[in-house]
Amino acid sequence: MLITHPAVSDVAVFGVPNEEMGEEVKAVVQPHDIGKAGKELEAS
Repeated sequence: MLITHPAVSDVAVFGVPNEEMGEEVKAVVQPHDIGKAGKELEAS
């Protein structure tokens, strides 16, 4: 659950077209502090 992460302010999850599977899930995450966004937050 992305929204429960302490560094996350908001999340949007939606389906997008995928040639092989028909559709796949993508998420857009809004961090509380954009200055801390990056690979480290992505990995946690």
